[in-house]
Amino acid sequence: MDLLKVLLAYMMMTTAGVTLESGATPIPYDQLHTPTPVVTMTPSPTPSSTPTVTPTPNPALTVLNVGSRGTNVRILQQKLIDMGYLKGEVDGIYGNQTKEAVLAFQKRNNLEADGVAGRMTLDKLYNDPSALPAAGFTTPAPVTPTPVPVSAQVTVHYQLSDGQTLAVDTMLCYEGDTLLIADESVLPEGYRIAGDDMHIVSVSANGTASATSICFVCEPVYGDVTVVYQTADGDVLYTGTQSFLAGTHTISADDTLVPAGSALISQRLVAFAVNTSGVPSPATIVFTYRTPAPTAVPTAVPTAVPTAVPTAVPTAEPTAVPTAVPTAVPTALPTAVPTAVPTAVPTALPTAVPTAEPTAVPTAVPTAVPTAVPTAEPTAVPTAVPTALPTAVPTAVPTAVPTAVPTATPTVGVTIEITSELPVHYCVGDEIIVETVIPMPRENTLVYPDPSLLPAGYEFISMNAQALDADNLPNIVIFELQEVYILSSANILYETTDGQLLASEHRQISTLDHDVSPNHALVPAQYTLLSAAPVHVSIDEIAAQIPLEIVFRYEKLTLSPSEHLVSVDDKQLNVPFYLDQYNRPYLPVKALSSALLLSSSTENGFTCLWNGHEVNIQCENGYLLQVQLDNQPIAMRDELLLVCAEDEIYASTAFFALLGYERHDTVLTLSAR
Repeated sequence: MDLLKVLLAYMMMTTAGVTLESGATPIPYDQLHTPTPVVTMTPSPTPSSTPTVTPTPNPALTVLNVGSRGTNVRILQQKLIDMGYLKGEVDGIYGNQTKEAVLAFQKRNNLEADGVAGRMTLDKLYNDPSALPAAGFTTPAPVTPTPVPVSAQVTVHYQLSDGQTLAVDTMLCYEGDTLLIADESVLPEGYRIAGDDMHIVSVSANGTASATSICFVCEPVYGDVTVVYQTADGDVLYTGTQSFLAGTHTISADDTLVPAGSALISQRLVAFAVNTSGVPSPATIVFTYRTPAPTAVPTAVPTAVPTAVPTAVPTAEPTAVPTAVPTAVPTALPTAVPTAVPTAVPTALPTAVPTAEPTAVPTAVPTAVPTAVPTAEPTAVPTAVPTALPTAVPTAVPTAVPTAVPTATPTVGVTIEITSELPVHYCVGDEIIVETVIPMPRENTLVYPDPSLLPAGYEFISMNAQALDADNLPNIVIFELQEVYILSSANILYETTDGQLLASEHRQISTLDHDVSPNHALVPAQYTLLSAAPVHVSIDEIAAQIPLEIVFRYEKLTLSPSEHLVSVDDKQLNVPFYLDQYNRPYLPVKALSSALLLSSSTENGFTCLWNGHEVNIQCENGYLLQVQLDNQPIAMRDELLLVCAEDEIYASTAFFALLGYERHDTVLTLSAR
């Protein structure tokens, strides 16, 4: 009876649609005794409501790192939690815990472990079904996906300081603040980010981004390589430094930098590389040469030899010296007697010594003196020695004959006759950096470059001397220079005339390119440059390594329609021209082109044909990107040529002057020249 009661109670609960609690197991029917059959109605199953599945948002593969914030970080954190790498709650802040979780995921999935959520890491995490969860982690039951957040696309430009675009990328930003970090992997080889490498973009609830286009300023990366030319013995012939863009290069030996006749005995071509930090490998390249053997030059070459003076002096003194001094001394000496007198004077001299050299040859010659004086240099020592000699014979005999016979005792030093002054230019190409003059003597001369005259930032291409012929002098001596690559930093500020900061950037300036131009892409639309550009930074300022601050001032242009219409080639159009706050006229290009049937729209801009000139204007979201006239780019802000506002482009009369039009009267009539 008790079993029957239990069975009836169970059937009543089923009929009434009561759901058993989770974990309560009903007693199987076949475990009960077979009761008396009871006819019951089988209840219709109540259809369960199928939940609406919201697709998972497609996250942007935006590089995330410590300090990143926003929806992209929240999506990353949730995915790391789902795969067991991160514990805790999603907060949208890329902190140390998120970094450690990314590190663990990278190690587990054989990725480069750096803690940065780059594109390869995010692609593996989001899009690869074979991505491994954390060790020992069991994937939980799927949860209801979160709704798709509001997002906006942001165009990222990577540009040089002169506005040249290196790369363009697109990033997806979700509602809230997103920290966008520059991705150097999209840059060409040899370039890097020069200024700020991150920007914050805010997206409102309706999907409007605070900036639809941002710009990262880039710079080329150079490395300095020292090139040494030397001999096999290690003697340096030339050394210099050259700058190369990051990447792989090959340098060849330059034979003009070594003495003529030298032969290269090392490899002529050497390959090297400069990494992205500007460090070359190898940093020093050596070329070895075999130089020609020097020719022997006599140290003393007689330029004038007396024809009547014997150059061969007896090396052996007479063995017999007469003890008797002759009583008769000739009053006149031969004219061929050498003018060089030994410095040691005999202590005992004849009592009668001539005070002046006679001009006449004596008629009475001692019998021991040859009667004929040789006119040529004798080849043998005279065999006849005078029988009468001074009692004191000099022991030191001169071994060299002087090259110039002095008529008086010479003074210390040599006087060189200066005949003229020769200009010397130190040049970089055709540009003269230093001018000076050098005195020119009346003889052949070697002229060496003077490093002390060079300003900062320059060095000689070659330190070799120039040989000058005194009989064929050039008009100018030129030594070639090259600029030394020196980097310095500058803070570039973009301000309004009342001091409001519109944008700023940090930029590297080098001695190879020290004209700083503004980056108009950083300035909001309708702002026009008022200050002078580019700004020239001197080499001395760069060499001083003092951070510079350069300010470009802008003014917002306000345009208002006038009451007057525009006439073009005497054809009045139903198009008014606009005036700015300085009463300068601007013409709506699209409206005028349409009125004259000259226009043809393009997807990313506007093209038209004016007076035989093709005009191509590219703009995006109210920004002027580029303007071409006959396929040649022109400066957009010079003379306030063009202003882009919403979907219309306004051009000044200066712009139409480029197209060959002249302005007439105050009603603004344009006519072709």
